[in-house]
Amino acid sequence: MSEEELIVSTIQTTTQLFMGDRTASELNFYGKIGGKEKWIQLLDRRLAKGKPILVDYF
Repeated sequence: MSEEELIVSTIQTTTQLFMGDRTASELNFYGKIGGKEKWIQLLDRRLAKGKPILVDYF
């Protein structure tokens, strides 16, 4: 893997991304993640859309 194939972020930003709170394009716009636009768009297409519902039943 070369450096041009990397997307760089913090664990907090990655959590926002994977929990569906923000898209990769949004985070890139705000400077929270770095990398080539091509890879960021590819990541956006691969991740599920929509907010997760975290329900706790007892």
